[in-house]
Amino acid sequence: MSEYGFFFAKANLQLRHPLPDGSQPQITAGITHSVAPPLELCLRGMHYSTRILDALEYGNSDSGMLALVRGHGATLVGDDKCCAEHRTYLAVADVSTLLHEWACDVAEACLREYDTPEPDPRSLNAIAVKRRWIRGEATDAELDGARASAWASARAPAWASAWASARASARASAWASAWASAWAPAWASLNNDLTARVLALPAFAPHAHLFALLGDVAGREGGDGDTIHGRDQVVMLPVAELDALRADAARARWEAGR
Repeated sequence: MSEYGFFFAKANLQLRHPLPDGSQPQITAGITHSVAPPLELCLRGMHYSTRILDALEYGNSDSGMLALVRGHGATLVGDDKCCAEHRTYLAVADVSTLLHEWACDVAEACLREYDTPEPDPRSLNAIAVKRRWIRGEATDAELDGARASAWASARAPAWASAWASARASARASAWASAWASAWAPAWASLNNDLTARVLALPAFAPHAHLFALLGDVAGREGGDGDTIHGRDQVVMLPVAELDALRADAARARWEAGR
């Protein structure tokens, strides 16, 4: 089996965990790191995610070092990550600035869409200060102050009351089902947007064609820890089908926890 994906590395590009021989080499484009089977998700193997938002979940909060990778050999497939015998690095680049800018775009869009009747100016200011900070035009102290002010607006009595009502509504089965169904396509859209921005970077653009399917193919058959037996076969599901399965799973988990 061979598949392409994303992996966020430490700032110094050193492997997070030692290889079986005890070494912790650096990640470099063109090289391959390997771990012989048996593999175990989260514990043994070369990990990566086929969706960039999943990879970001597992990344280091202090690093924006991203590697485009090819996982090959024996492979285990989970809900949001894969664990392969071999991980080859196609390209490596620092995407920190892109991630900051993307986060500002997403936050601003959400405020204008959902913070009615008008977005709180303190929240909009926090985003504006963050954009200045990205350009080196605002200090860390200014950013911290703007962030604190935005959080204060979120704790305002009217907003807090509305949020409490929303949490209460979330306990209703119909509401939970609607939320799960609504979140899946929104998450997929955000993932596709960030993927497109990353693959447009000069360091990654030459490999973009290898990742074309990742925007259209969302995942695989089975849940966390399922094994893809052998080295050549993997069953992949379209985005809509996988999102429907995830929505069903979310409803099932909610029902089980009532």
